Amino acid sequence: MVHSGAGAAALALDNTNATAKVWMEKVFEVQPGRAHDIELSFDVGSADWAGAEEWRLLAGAHTESPQTAAELTIQDASGNGSATDDGVVFLEKRYAMRATADEEGRLFLAIGLWGTTMGSRTYFVDNVHVLFTRVSLGG
Repeated sequence: MVHSGAGAAALALDNTNATAKVWMEKVFEVQPGRAHDIELSFDVGSADWAGAEEWRLLAGAHTESPQTAAELTIQDASGNGSATDDGVVFLEKRYAMRATADEEGRLFLAIGLWGTTMGSRTYFVDNVHVLFTRVSLGG
């Protein structure tokens, strides 16, 4: 399912224990050891309407690749804002964060979902935009 462009990522989760997480990540090369303000925006396609239990959206910047759920950043609920079961609805999400690159100049950005109840669901991530602004030495 695509919102704009030619393709989107599908994040499918078969949540048998009500605690499962799924995420995707991309590593970016920036100036080593420097802090950056990051604006991360993307469209998320969700079928979680008002009658469904909402899961949680994950989106964050990390100095290392997240290996466990505890290392992920919870941002928002997965609801699509619809009062009825209209299927997948795309919503624009926008988050601001600050992160410091490692000694090699790497920052890892992750987008994903945390299943807070049992069940199987699929979400779609499209139209991802990232803006890095180096923080001044005095800031």
